[in-house]
Amino acid sequence: MRRATSTILLYAVLASGCAATGGSADRERARADRLYQTLTGMGLVRGESVSRVPNFRISGWNDIDDRTLVLSAGVRDRYLVELRAPCQGLSSSFGIGLATHTGSLMASDSILVRGPGGTPERCAIRAIWALDDLPGYDAAQSDGR
Repeated sequence: MRRATSTILLYAVLASGCAATGGSADRERARADRLYQTLTGMGLVRGESVSRVPNFRISGWNDIDDRTLVLSAGVRDRYLVELRAPCQGLSSSFGIGLATHTGSLMASDSILVRGPGGTPERCAIRAIWALDDLPGYDAAQSDGR
């Protein structure tokens, strides 16, 4: 009887592990879908991976979720930045900064986030992609005009 109970317990643990893995994959798939919808709503599409953006200066930013944001540099250049881990203060931040070693934006750098009354949070960058205009996108039409 003891052996049967341990076998059942082992199967229950394995089954819960499989369910957790499936749930994680489902969450990532849902996150990717939200990212795609948000970018297309902004008239953007993810382009090529970028290892370095020379002489980067932030002119604007939009958080997409707690691990993803769009950074603007100048009038036309935009980049999708994915962070290594969730950045808790990103959605409530009044401003962000860059912690770089070279003056260029690189995946080895960090985003500094300061929320209301908080100390700066350092959020490490995992990857950077150039953002391109979505072909055929009409901003006036998407605004309901």
